[in-house]
Amino acid sequence: MPLPKRLQQDLKKLSPRELKALRAWLNQRIQQTEQEGEKLPDKASPTKRHYTYRREYVKCGKKGCSCTTGKGHGPYWYAYWREGKKLKKKYIGTKRTGGG
Repeated sequence: MPLPKRLQQDLKKLSPRELKALRAWLNQRIQQTEQEGEKLPDKASPTKRHYTYRREYVKCGKKGCSCTTGKGHGPYWYAYWREGKKLKKKYIGTKRTGGG
């Protein structure tokens, strides 16, 4: 996967000394990430996730429903979070209660 152009431009501005420091940091970071990847998650402790909550209007898709011309039904609360690269979404209801 190629680096974003903005990052490439910023890296070109670094001095040789800064590049060597960056290489050392990257090597350490890669090693750290590989070690963390080999650890199995502890089933007793749940994975911590960051949740984002949003109120949304939805359209039901039924012919002749008033939602087709207006905002839609709702608003309803939804929770969003990431699992790896996938964005997940869960319906919560009309009132946001409790955490995800």
